[in-house]
Amino acid sequence: MQIEVKNLCVAYEGTEMVHDVSFSLGEGEVLSIVGESGSGKTTVIRAMIGCLPSVGKVTGGQILFDGKDMTQASDADWRKVSGGTAAMIFQDSGSMLDPIQTIGQQFVEYIQTHEDVGTKEAAERAQDMLARMHLNNPANVMKSYPFELSGGMRQRVGVAMAMFFSPALLLADEPTSALDVTTQAQVVNELMDICRKDGTSIVMVTHNLGVAAYMSDQIMVMRYGKVLEHGTAEEVIEHAQSDYTKELLLAVPQIGGKAMQPEREEILRIEHITKRFPIAGGKVLTACDNVTFPVYKGELLGIVGESGCGKSTLVRTLMQLHAPSEGQIFFRGQEITGLKGEEARNMRRNIQMVFQDPNTAFNPKMKIKDIICEPLRNFGLLKGSARDKAAELLRLVDLPEDFADRYPANMSGGQRQRVGIARALALEPAILVCDEATSALDVSVQEKIVELLIRIQKERDLTILFICHDLALVSMLCTRVVVMYFGKVVEELDGKDLAHAKHPYTQKLLKSVFSLLPKGKAPRIDLSDDMPSPEDQEAAG
Repeated sequence: MQIEVKNLCVAYEGTEMVHDVSFSLGEGEVLSIVGESGSGKTTVIRAMIGCLPSVGKVTGGQILFDGKDMTQASDADWRKVSGGTAAMIFQDSGSMLDPIQTIGQQFVEYIQTHEDVGTKEAAERAQDMLARMHLNNPANVMKSYPFELSGGMRQRVGVAMAMFFSPALLLADEPTSALDVTTQAQVVNELMDICRKDGTSIVMVTHNLGVAAYMSDQIMVMRYGKVLEHGTAEEVIEHAQSDYTKELLLAVPQIGGKAMQPEREEILRIEHITKRFPIAGGKVLTACDNVTFPVYKGELLGIVGESGCGKSTLVRTLMQLHAPSEGQIFFRGQEITGLKGEEARNMRRNIQMVFQDPNTAFNPKMKIKDIICEPLRNFGLLKGSARDKAAELLRLVDLPEDFADRYPANMSGGQRQRVGIARALALEPAILVCDEATSALDVSVQEKIVELLIRIQKERDLTILFICHDLALVSMLCTRVVVMYFGKVVEELDGKDLAHAKHPYTQKLLKSVFSLLPKGKAPRIDLSDDMPSPEDQEAAG
């Protein structure tokens, strides 16, 4: 199918958000749209599939599918498009799945909505499609509920459903941003294989310039609703014309950066931590297995590994959200694993957390001043007005004081993440845990958040645990790196030495990192080895 967008303009409640966007795409071609949050990327692809929000309206231009102008299409025409001509993959496919239906039930229902086919045949075809997405044990996946699958597995289910009817056009909104590096590489390879085999054209929104370079024939850079730069991947990556594009490219982390070395005073020690969970069939899942490592005062320690490797379980144990099955955790020489009641509550003041997604971490009905001051209220430490204290913490994270009276919905993703950092710092903790705190941000905003964390770390003599799947960022930012695989620590090394890791699993993670080599120059990321993924364990469970 020939796709052409001509001078597209889109307005929300009369305010123009996308202005004069044009591009064309042939069969089997890939276009990546990059730019910071609010640049209009997602609005473009939503307009292309006819699913703008109720306040949105195409105010000018054309969207041509094989010459047919879809801006003039009827509802019936759009239903035909969404039922076969075009499909969409969302950033978090898990949020689009029904939590009280199994994957099989939802997949079969989806097939039967568009085809007159029996339940048994639909189930067999759905399972075959899941196998095509390289999901281990697809029969078990069919019987699973969404919450029983990892984020990477749910995303593959989303890809499988979107690609089931072999659409001529696939629209993908940040399909890999929340995935670990190896899962991200596998999903990208799967999308490219589908594109090549079925002749599917792809328009992808992404903030990962490495992914864009690796899989795209064309790259389009947007800012403030306008196209700043558009050309082949090679032209945009290697010969950027716009100053903004050059800034984005410079902000991309590269393996081999240098981080500041801290003092070697131990502030936290994790000793022989094991955590087991009972699962179906009377079996036991060991999420953390004899994990031991020190954390030094003032350091920025990276913890990396694929989804399901035990990172989140370790962090939850550290935050005393659940007790370890075995092992001990020491803070400044005091064992904290056995603390209960008020002692445990007071200990939590010393270790605070910044979450991956502030959208789900904040109460949308609370003002920013109340969100920031909530921890102080909980501990009876709020002195004076909430607005004054919030203003002080907002200044710390480089936000205007008048943001105290805003609601989360009135802020960008990067601004909300700064509020998350301000809230975590309200109790003046000794240790800050950042759980994928930058993974959902575009590269320019990510760079600013990282700079903010480094500045605050120095000013407050903070120790930071940085859980992340971006190994390039970890190598530049972290003084030391702990690599986890199947619940075990398999390697511990300085950040500057990450590029020379010895363990085959760490080497596999490094192979999954996207460079800025454009499509055609970058070798295919080959992860075909005998090392199972932690997701295999989940699928087999």
